Amino acid sequence: MSRERRAPEPQIEEEYLEEDYNYIDGYDDEYYADGEEYFDEYSGGPNRGDQSLVSPEIEGGQIVRVASKNRPGYYWSIDEGIEGYLMEQPEMFTLVSPGLWGAGSVSFQSVTKPGRYLRHRDGKIWIEEGDITDRQFQEECSWFSKMDHFFAGFISFESVTRPGWFIRHRSRRLELSEIVSNGDRNDAAFIMGDLSSGMEVSVAAEEQWRKYLGKTVEVETRRCRATSGRHPVKLDRLGLS
Repeated sequence: MSRERRAPEPQIEEEYLEEDYNYIDGYDDEYYADGEEYFDEYSGGPNRGDQSLVSPEIEGGQIVRVASKNRPGYYWSIDEGIEGYLMEQPEMFTLVSPGLWGAGSVSFQSVTKPGRYLRHRDGKIWIEEGDITDRQFQEECSWFSKMDHFFAGFISFESVTRPGWFIRHRSRRLELSEIVSNGDRNDAAFIMGDLSSGMEVSVAAEEQWRKYLGKTVEVETRRCRATSGRHPVKLDRLGLS
Protein backbone atom coordinates (compact mmCIF):
# COMPACT_ATOMS: atom_id res chain seq x y z
CA MET A 1 0.00 0.00 0.00
CA SER A 2 1.54 3.30 -1.06
CA ARG A 3 2.33 5.89 1.61
CA GLU A 4 4.03 8.43 -0.65
CA ARG A 5 1.07 10.58 -1.62
CA ARG A 6 0.99 13.95 0.13
CA ALA A 7 -1.88 14.38 2.56
CA PRO A 8 -4.50 17.07 1.89
CA GLU A 9 -4.84 19.99 4.28
CA PRO A 10 -7.74 19.69 6.74
CA GLN A 11 -10.52 22.26 6.66
CA ILE A 12 -10.61 24.91 9.33
CA GLU A 13 -13.99 25.42 10.97
CA GLU A 14 -14.10 29.14 10.13
CA GLU A 15 -13.96 28.41 6.40
CA TYR A 16 -17.63 27.37 6.48
CA LEU A 17 -20.69 28.95 8.01
CA GLU A 18 -22.31 26.84 10.71
CA GLU A 19 -25.47 26.31 8.70
CA ASP A 20 -23.44 24.70 5.93
CA TYR A 21 -22.86 21.56 7.95
CA ASN A 22 -24.87 21.36 11.13
CA TYR A 23 -27.63 18.81 11.37
CA ILE A 24 -31.17 20.19 11.54
CA ASP A 25 -33.70 17.98 13.36
CA GLY A 26 -36.60 16.83 11.22
CA TYR A 27 -34.64 16.59 7.97
CA ASP A 28 -32.93 13.24 8.18
CA ASP A 29 -32.62 12.78 4.44
CA GLU A 30 -31.67 16.30 3.38
CA TYR A 31 -29.98 18.25 6.11
CA TYR A 32 -27.23 20.26 4.50
CA ALA A 33 -27.90 23.82 3.46
CA ASP A 34 -25.48 23.77 0.56
CA GLY A 35 -26.46 20.32 -0.83
CA GLU A 36 -23.38 20.55 -3.01
CA GLU A 37 -21.11 17.71 -3.93
CA TYR A 38 -17.73 18.79 -5.18
CA PHE A 39 -14.11 17.76 -5.55
CA ASP A 40 -11.72 20.45 -4.44
CA GLU A 41 -8.00 20.75 -4.08
CA TYR A 42 -8.00 19.43 -0.56
CA SER A 43 -10.40 16.55 -1.00
CA GLY A 44 -9.44 15.17 -4.40
CA GLY A 45 -12.53 13.02 -4.19
CA PRO A 46 -12.27 9.74 -2.30
CA ASN A 47 -8.84 9.23 -0.79
CA ARG A 48 -7.47 5.96 -2.12
CA GLY A 49 -4.35 4.41 -0.68
CA ASP A 50 -3.25 7.53 1.22
CA GLN A 51 -2.08 6.57 4.68
CA SER A 52 0.06 9.67 5.20
CA LEU A 53 -2.48 11.16 7.60
CA VAL A 54 -2.62 8.16 9.93
CA SER A 55 -2.17 9.64 13.40
CA PRO A 56 0.66 8.48 15.66
CA GLU A 57 -0.27 5.29 17.46
CA ILE A 58 -2.84 5.94 20.17
CA GLU A 59 -2.32 4.42 23.60
CA GLY A 60 -4.66 1.49 24.14
CA GLY A 61 -6.84 0.73 27.14
CA GLN A 62 -8.63 4.07 27.21
CA ILE A 63 -12.37 4.16 27.83
CA VAL A 64 -13.71 6.44 25.12
CA ARG A 65 -16.95 7.85 23.77
CA VAL A 66 -17.21 9.23 20.26
CA ALA A 67 -19.36 12.27 19.47
CA SER A 68 -20.67 13.51 16.14
CA LYS A 69 -19.27 16.75 14.77
CA ASN A 70 -22.40 17.96 13.02
CA ARG A 71 -24.99 16.51 15.36
CA PRO A 72 -23.94 17.89 18.77
CA GLY A 73 -24.97 15.81 21.75
CA TYR A 74 -25.15 12.55 19.76
CA TYR A 75 -22.64 9.73 20.17
CA TRP A 76 -21.71 6.33 18.78
CA SER A 77 -24.14 3.93 20.39
CA ILE A 78 -25.91 0.59 19.94
CA ASP A 79 -29.52 0.14 18.83
CA GLU A 80 -31.47 -3.10 18.48
CA GLY A 81 -28.68 -4.94 20.27
CA ILE A 82 -26.06 -4.79 17.50
CA GLU A 83 -26.68 -1.83 15.14
CA GLY A 84 -24.34 1.15 15.25
CA TYR A 85 -26.27 4.42 15.60
CA LEU A 86 -25.83 7.98 16.76
CA MET A 87 -27.85 8.35 19.95
CA GLU A 88 -28.03 10.74 22.89
CA GLN A 89 -26.99 7.96 25.27
CA PRO A 90 -23.40 7.06 24.34
CA GLU A 91 -21.90 3.60 24.28
CA MET A 92 -18.50 3.43 25.96
CA PHE A 93 -15.72 1.60 24.16
CA THR A 94 -12.36 0.27 25.23
CA LEU A 95 -9.85 1.52 22.69
CA VAL A 96 -7.73 -1.41 21.53
CA SER A 97 -4.37 -0.24 20.17
CA PRO A 98 -2.81 -1.76 18.21
CA GLY A 99 -6.08 -2.94 16.74
CA LEU A 100 -6.99 -6.51 15.83
CA TRP A 101 -5.51 -5.95 12.35
CA GLY A 102 -2.10 -5.04 13.73
CA ALA A 103 0.27 -2.11 14.22
CA GLY A 104 -1.02 1.28 13.14
CA SER A 105 -4.67 0.38 13.57
CA VAL A 106 -7.22 0.71 16.37
CA SER A 107 -10.28 -1.31 17.32
CA PHE A 108 -13.24 -0.53 19.59
CA GLN A 109 -14.56 -3.08 22.08
CA SER A 110 -17.88 -2.42 23.80
CA VAL A 111 -17.63 -1.78 27.55
CA THR A 112 -21.20 -2.89 28.26
CA LYS A 113 -20.94 -5.91 25.95
CA PRO A 114 -17.37 -7.23 26.36
CA GLY A 115 -16.18 -9.31 23.43
CA ARG A 116 -18.22 -7.31 20.92
CA TYR A 117 -16.33 -5.03 18.53
CA LEU A 118 -17.29 -2.17 16.26
CA ARG A 119 -17.09 -3.63 12.75
CA HIS A 120 -18.28 -2.98 9.21
CA ARG A 121 -20.38 -5.53 7.38
CA ASP A 122 -22.42 -5.03 4.21
CA GLY A 123 -21.70 -1.30 4.31
CA LYS A 124 -23.12 -0.81 7.81
CA ILE A 125 -21.53 -0.54 11.24
CA TRP A 126 -22.33 -3.22 13.80
CA ILE A 127 -21.19 -4.09 17.32
CA GLU A 128 -20.74 -7.84 17.17
CA GLU A 129 -18.89 -10.84 18.53
CA GLY A 130 -16.61 -12.86 16.32
CA ASP A 131 -13.48 -14.96 16.14
CA ILE A 132 -10.67 -12.49 16.85
CA THR A 133 -8.19 -14.93 15.25
CA ASP A 134 -10.11 -14.82 11.95
CA ARG A 135 -8.38 -12.48 9.51
CA GLN A 136 -11.57 -11.14 7.93
CA PHE A 137 -13.04 -10.32 11.34
CA GLN A 138 -9.78 -8.61 12.34
CA GLU A 139 -9.89 -6.46 9.21
CA GLU A 140 -13.56 -5.53 9.57
CA CYS A 141 -12.99 -4.44 13.19
CA SER A 142 -9.89 -2.32 12.58
CA TRP A 143 -9.43 1.31 11.57
CA PHE A 144 -6.80 3.88 10.78
CA SER A 145 -7.40 6.84 13.10
CA LYS A 146 -6.82 10.12 11.27
CA MET A 147 -6.72 13.25 13.37
CA ASP A 148 -7.39 16.56 11.55
CA HIS A 149 -8.07 14.64 8.34
CA PHE A 150 -11.21 16.45 7.20
CA PHE A 151 -11.44 19.22 9.82
CA ALA A 152 -8.90 20.62 12.26
CA GLY A 153 -9.61 19.33 15.75
CA PHE A 154 -11.71 16.34 14.65
CA ILE A 155 -10.83 12.68 14.17
CA SER A 156 -11.96 10.26 11.43
CA PHE A 157 -11.67 6.50 11.06
CA GLU A 158 -10.75 4.81 7.77
CA SER A 159 -11.14 1.12 6.99
CA VAL A 160 -7.77 -0.66 6.98
CA THR A 161 -8.69 -2.61 3.84
CA ARG A 162 -10.83 -0.09 1.94
CA PRO A 163 -8.80 3.11 1.45
CA GLY A 164 -10.99 6.19 1.20
CA TRP A 165 -13.90 4.53 3.03
CA PHE A 166 -14.67 5.98 6.46
CA ILE A 167 -17.09 5.53 9.34
CA ARG A 168 -19.83 8.13 8.90
CA HIS A 169 -23.45 8.59 9.89
CA ARG A 170 -26.41 8.89 7.57
CA SER A 171 -29.74 9.70 9.23
CA ARG A 172 -28.02 8.65 12.46
CA ARG A 173 -27.21 5.13 11.18
CA LEU A 174 -23.46 4.49 11.29
CA GLU A 175 -22.10 3.10 8.07
CA LEU A 176 -18.98 2.77 5.95
CA SER A 177 -18.80 4.79 2.75
CA GLU A 178 -16.59 6.74 0.40
CA ILE A 179 -16.20 10.41 1.24
CA VAL A 180 -16.98 12.74 -1.65
CA SER A 181 -18.92 15.86 -0.62
CA ASN A 182 -18.62 18.39 2.17
CA GLY A 183 -21.66 16.75 3.75
CA ASP A 184 -19.84 13.40 3.72
CA ARG A 185 -16.81 14.95 5.41
CA ASN A 186 -18.93 16.41 8.20
CA ASP A 187 -20.69 13.08 8.71
CA ALA A 188 -17.28 11.36 8.99
CA ALA A 189 -15.76 13.77 11.53
CA PHE A 190 -15.95 13.04 15.25
CA ILE A 191 -14.66 14.03 18.67
CA MET A 192 -13.24 11.14 20.70
CA GLY A 193 -13.20 11.77 24.45
CA ASP A 194 -11.01 9.78 26.85
CA LEU A 195 -13.30 9.15 29.84
CA SER A 196 -10.67 7.16 31.73
CA SER A 197 -8.45 10.24 32.11
CA GLY A 198 -11.13 12.43 33.65
CA MET A 199 -10.30 15.06 31.02
CA GLU A 200 -13.51 14.95 28.98
CA VAL A 201 -15.34 18.19 28.23
CA SER A 202 -18.87 18.91 27.14
CA VAL A 203 -18.92 18.10 23.43
CA ALA A 204 -21.68 20.59 22.68
CA ALA A 205 -19.89 23.33 24.61
CA GLU A 206 -16.55 22.51 23.00
CA GLU A 207 -18.12 22.72 19.54
CA GLN A 208 -19.43 26.22 20.31
CA TRP A 209 -16.30 27.54 22.00
CA ARG A 210 -13.82 26.11 19.48
CA LYS A 211 -14.71 28.80 16.93
CA TYR A 212 -13.56 31.51 19.34
CA LEU A 213 -10.04 30.16 19.90
CA GLY A 214 -7.40 32.79 19.15
CA LYS A 215 -9.94 35.60 19.23
CA THR A 216 -10.55 38.32 21.78
CA VAL A 217 -14.04 38.30 23.25
CA GLU A 218 -15.79 40.28 25.97
CA VAL A 219 -16.88 38.50 29.13
CA GLU A 220 -19.11 39.89 31.84
CA THR A 221 -18.47 39.45 35.55
CA ARG A 222 -20.29 40.50 38.69
CA ARG A 223 -17.85 38.99 41.16
CA CYS A 224 -17.39 42.31 42.98
CA ARG A 225 -17.98 45.99 42.35
CA ALA A 226 -14.33 46.66 41.55
CA THR A 227 -14.23 44.09 38.75
CA SER A 228 -17.83 44.01 37.55
CA GLY A 229 -18.55 44.85 33.92
CA ARG A 230 -17.25 43.62 30.56
CA HIS A 231 -13.60 42.74 30.03
CA PRO A 232 -11.73 41.63 26.86
CA VAL A 233 -10.29 38.13 27.09
CA LYS A 234 -8.29 36.23 24.45
CA LEU A 235 -9.09 32.51 24.32
CA ASP A 236 -5.99 30.47 23.51
CA ARG A 237 -7.23 27.09 24.79
CA LEU A 238 -10.34 25.24 25.85
CA GLY A 239 -10.75 25.33 29.61
CA LEU A 240 -14.24 23.94 30.00
CA SER A 241 -15.52 21.95 32.93
